[in-house]
Amino acid sequence: VKRVRCTNCGRNTRLFSSFRLATKKGKDTVVCPHCYRVDVVEAGTHSVVCPDCGREFHPREGWAGRGKFTCEHCGQVDKTVEWVRRTGRAPEHEMFALEYWCPRHGRGYKGVEEFDKELYRKACREFEKEKASLPLPEGEIYEGEKTNELLNHGMTRWTDLFSPRQLLGLGRLMRAIKRIEDPAVRELMVVTLSDAVNANNMLCKYNTSAVKLEPLFGHHAYWPLDQPVENNVWGTKYGRGPFSSYFDKTRRAVKWAQNPREVSSDGWHSMDDEAITPVADQASAVVSGAARAWLTARSSEDLSFLPSQAVDAVITDPPYYGNVQYAELSDFFYVWLRAGLKDDYPEFTPPVVPKEAEVVVNRKADKTDEHFRQGLLRCFKECQRVLKDGGVMAFTFHHEKARAWGAVLEAVMDAGFDVRSVWTYHSESRTGFHGEGIRFDTIVVCRKRLEEPAPAAWGALQDRIVAAVKAELRRLLDNGA
Repeated sequence: VKRVRCTNCGRNTRLFSSFRLATKKGKDTVVCPHCYRVDVVEAGTHSVVCPDCGREFHPREGWAGRGKFTCEHCGQVDKTVEWVRRTGRAPEHEMFALEYWCPRHGRGYKGVEEFDKELYRKACREFEKEKASLPLPEGEIYEGEKTNELLNHGMTRWTDLFSPRQLLGLGRLMRAIKRIEDPAVRELMVVTLSDAVNANNMLCKYNTSAVKLEPLFGHHAYWPLDQPVENNVWGTKYGRGPFSSYFDKTRRAVKWAQNPREVSSDGWHSMDDEAITPVADQASAVVSGAARAWLTARSSEDLSFLPSQAVDAVITDPPYYGNVQYAELSDFFYVWLRAGLKDDYPEFTPPVVPKEAEVVVNRKADKTDEHFRQGLLRCFKECQRVLKDGGVMAFTFHHEKARAWGAVLEAVMDAGFDVRSVWTYHSESRTGFHGEGIRFDTIVVCRKRLEEPAPAAWGALQDRIVAAVKAELRRLLDNGA
C-alpha cells in the first residue's frame, strides 16, 4: 500500500482503498489495518473486530480512492497528485500482507511479519550493491499523453515503476540472459523477459474477485495504484505472470513453430506446411516468386521497395485515432529490450521509441485530427499503388466517435479505394478491464476504384457505411453475441 506523510498533521497515512484482499465462495479475506492480522469473514460483512488488537474496522471502506485520500489520523482530505506536486516526491510503499503457496499448507494469505520485512530489506541491500552491474532500463520519463500519469505520481525514471526487489530479480535474469552464447536463444529470452515485466512492476493490481494479479496493460494506459501488488519474479507452483510462466509461453510458441497446427470446428489439425519458412533478403524475391516471405520494419508511408500492382492483398490495422498511444505505451517494453539488445542492434540506440512519424492523434505532441488523416492517406495511397487491380485491402478499426471514423473513411476514399463490405466481431473481452468499453471491432474490406464514381455527398456515403456497421452489430446482438 502507498504511504504518504500528511501535510496537515505530519503523520504517515496509508492509501488503503479497502481492507478486503479477496472474495471467494461467499467469503471475504480481510486484513486489519491496525495490526495486519488476516481473517476470513462472510462476504459483505460491514464491521469486523480484530481478535488480536481488539480494534474495529470496516472491510470495504478505506482512506483513499478516485485520486484522493483522507489522513487516517486527522481526517485531512488531499489529492495524491497535488501531494506529489507540493512535496516533490513519490509516495512510499509499505508491505502489509502476502499471498503464499506452501507444499504443506497450500495457498492462502497472511499478514506481513518481521521475517517478510527483513527478506525485503535484504533484497534492497543486495540491489544497492549490484545495481551498477545490472542491465536495467535507463533514462528519464518524458512528458506525454499517457506518460504524464507517471510523472504526476512522482515516477521520473523508468526504474521507478519497479521495486528494488523486482529490479534485482529482473536485472539478474537479464544479466544471465546476455551471457547465453547462442544469439537466437539469447534474443528470444530477451523478448521473453521484456514480456514478463508486464506482470512484474509496481503498477499491477490484485483482482480481489478472480483472486489473481492483473498485469499492467489490462488498460491501454499507465495506471498508478494506491494498492499495487509485487509479484514473485521467478514464480512458484501457483500465481500469474512470473518469468517461469512467460518462459513456458515462449517454449510453447517454439514447439508450435516446429509443428504448426490450426483449430477448426472439428478439432486441431496439423498444417500442411513447412515448419520453418526461409526469409528472403529482399522483397523482390517474393515478388518474383522465388521466396515465400520477406520481413521488414519500416513506415508503410513508403513502399518503394515494391513495384506498382505487385500485391494481391493488403491486410493492416491502423492506429485507433487517439484511443491508444502505441509508442508511449511500448516504451515500457522497449527500455527492457534495449537493455538486452542495444549492443547488437543500432535500432536500439535511441533511449525510447522514435515518435515523430507515428500516425496518431496526440494532444501533448501537437498531433491533430488532420495529422492523423494525412498520415493515413499517405499510407493508403502507397497501398493503392502496390495493390493489383483485382486485389483487396482489408483493415480493422473501432472507435466510438464519428470524427475518428470520418478521418479513416475519408483517407480510404481519397486514396482511391471503395468500401465493399464491413464485418463486425467481438474485440475486447467482456470479462476484462475493457468489458464496459468498446466491445466490437469492424473489418473494413476495400477494393481499388477503377473508374470514376457518380458524384455523391460525403455525408450520405458515410451514413451508408455507418448503417452497415450498425446492421452488423444488430446481427451479432440478436444472435446473443
